[in-house]
Amino acid sequence: MNRKNIKCKLGLLFLNLVILMGIIIVTPTNTNAATRKCYTILSETTKTFSDANLTKPYGEIWANDEITVLEVHDKYSRVNYPVSGGTTKTAYIATSSILTATSGQNVIAKKEIPTFKRPNGSSYGHIDKNDQVLVLGASGNYIQVKYPVPGGHKYAFVTISDAYNYLL
Repeated sequence: MNRKNIKCKLGLLFLNLVILMGIIIVTPTNTNAATRKCYTILSETTKTFSDANLTKPYGEIWANDEITVLEVHDKYSRVNYPVSGGTTKTAYIATSSILTATSGQNVIAKKEIPTFKRPNGSSYGHIDKNDQVLVLGASGNYIQVKYPVPGGHKYAFVTISDAYNYLL
């Protein structure tokens, strides 16, 4: 093989690498695919902690703060919540502050159902007909659910009557 052929093949290899790198860099990735949003169950401030044992106080989540759930465990969950200046803080909270149960029953919604931020709370959107919904547990006259939204999921509440009529 002469030098001209080697240079040509090396040039083509380099060009292919540049094109491949361009595809990898430009291809968008959906990092929010598993995003889970919610509000605390009670409409009061919730203490946050810097450790999973929930022993080192770290701050507070206000009742009107929408939080992002990063991890869920039986006793604690790791969340992001808004703080002053438009930034977020990552902390641990008791799982019972946001969830009535950590597992439940998967069902298909039979019709569009309004959702609420918390029991007796304000509107939080709606479940679409044919959505796959995870039914968690009850709180008062409401049932907590996890349902799909663009970019992830929401934990919210539906009335017991809507749950029995259109989910269960």
